Amino acid sequence: IAQHIDAVRRMDRYGVGRLEQALAGYQRLLSGKRAWFDVLGYAQPPQTWIGIEDKYKRLAKQLHPDAGGSTEAFAELSEAYTTARQEFGR
Repeated sequence: IAQHIDAVRRMDRYGVGRLEQALAGYQRLLSGKRAWFDVLGYAQPPQTWIGIEDKYKRLAKQLHPDAGGSTEAFAELSEAYTTARQEFGR
Protein backbone atom coordinates (compact mmCIF):
# COMPACT_ATOMS: atom_id res chain seq x y z
CA ILE A 1 0.00 0.00 0.00
CA ALA A 2 2.82 2.38 0.86
CA GLN A 3 4.40 1.88 -2.57
CA HIS A 4 1.09 2.59 -4.28
CA ILE A 5 0.62 5.79 -2.30
CA ASP A 6 4.18 6.84 -3.16
CA ALA A 7 3.54 6.11 -6.86
CA VAL A 8 0.34 8.18 -6.86
CA ARG A 9 2.16 11.07 -5.19
CA ARG A 10 4.94 10.88 -7.77
CA MET A 11 2.40 10.91 -10.59
CA ASP A 12 0.92 14.09 -9.16
CA ARG A 13 4.31 15.66 -8.43
CA TYR A 14 5.78 15.03 -11.89
CA GLY A 15 2.58 15.53 -13.86
CA VAL A 16 2.61 12.13 -15.58
CA GLY A 17 -0.95 11.22 -14.73
CA ARG A 18 -4.09 12.33 -12.99
CA LEU A 19 -5.42 11.06 -9.71
CA GLU A 20 -8.70 10.19 -11.43
CA GLN A 21 -6.83 7.82 -13.74
CA ALA A 22 -5.04 6.16 -10.84
CA LEU A 23 -8.29 5.60 -8.95
CA ALA A 24 -10.40 4.54 -11.95
CA GLY A 25 -9.51 0.90 -11.42
CA TYR A 26 -10.75 1.02 -7.85
CA GLN A 27 -14.00 2.61 -8.94
CA ARG A 28 -14.56 -0.21 -11.44
CA LEU A 29 -13.86 -2.81 -8.77
CA LEU A 30 -16.42 -1.25 -6.47
CA SER A 31 -19.03 -0.90 -9.20
CA GLY A 32 -18.65 -4.51 -10.34
CA LYS A 33 -18.52 -3.42 -13.98
CA ARG A 34 -15.95 -4.51 -16.53
CA ALA A 35 -13.60 -1.89 -17.94
CA TRP A 36 -14.66 -0.41 -21.28
CA PHE A 37 -11.55 -1.71 -23.03
CA ASP A 38 -12.21 -5.23 -21.70
CA VAL A 39 -15.76 -5.16 -23.07
CA LEU A 40 -14.38 -4.09 -26.46
CA GLY A 41 -11.85 -6.94 -26.43
CA TYR A 42 -8.65 -5.15 -25.44
CA ALA A 43 -6.32 -6.48 -22.72
CA GLN A 44 -5.21 -2.94 -21.87
CA PRO A 45 -6.57 0.50 -22.72
CA PRO A 46 -5.48 1.46 -26.24
CA GLN A 47 -3.43 4.63 -26.60
CA THR A 48 -5.27 5.88 -29.70
CA TRP A 49 -8.82 5.89 -31.03
CA ILE A 50 -7.76 3.94 -34.13
CA GLY A 51 -9.74 0.72 -34.42
CA ILE A 52 -12.08 1.29 -31.47
CA GLU A 53 -15.04 2.33 -33.59
CA ASP A 54 -14.54 -0.63 -35.93
CA LYS A 55 -14.44 -3.06 -32.99
CA TYR A 56 -17.60 -1.51 -31.57
CA LYS A 57 -19.47 -1.86 -34.88
CA ARG A 58 -18.38 -5.49 -35.31
CA LEU A 59 -19.40 -6.40 -31.76
CA ALA A 60 -22.66 -4.44 -32.03
CA LYS A 61 -23.69 -6.56 -35.02
CA GLN A 62 -23.05 -9.72 -32.98
CA LEU A 63 -24.52 -8.61 -29.66
CA HIS A 64 -27.60 -6.69 -30.79
CA PRO A 65 -30.81 -8.37 -29.59
CA ASP A 66 -32.21 -8.40 -33.14
CA ALA A 67 -29.16 -10.40 -34.25
CA GLY A 68 -29.53 -13.01 -31.51
CA GLY A 69 -27.58 -11.22 -28.79
CA SER A 70 -28.86 -10.25 -25.38
CA THR A 71 -30.15 -6.90 -24.21
CA GLU A 72 -27.70 -6.94 -21.28
CA ALA A 73 -24.64 -7.63 -23.46
CA PHE A 74 -25.60 -4.91 -25.93
CA ALA A 75 -26.23 -2.42 -23.11
CA GLU A 76 -22.80 -3.21 -21.64
CA LEU A 77 -21.20 -2.71 -25.06
CA SER A 78 -23.00 0.60 -25.60
CA GLU A 79 -21.93 1.88 -22.19
CA ALA A 80 -18.32 0.82 -22.85
CA TYR A 81 -18.31 2.62 -26.20
CA THR A 82 -19.74 5.78 -24.63
CA THR A 83 -17.03 5.70 -21.96
CA ALA A 84 -14.33 5.20 -24.58
CA ARG A 85 -15.64 8.15 -26.58
CA GLN A 86 -15.55 10.33 -23.47
CA GLU A 87 -11.99 9.30 -22.66
CA PHE A 88 -10.81 10.09 -26.17
CA GLY A 89 -12.87 13.29 -26.45
CA ARG A 90 -14.99 12.10 -29.34
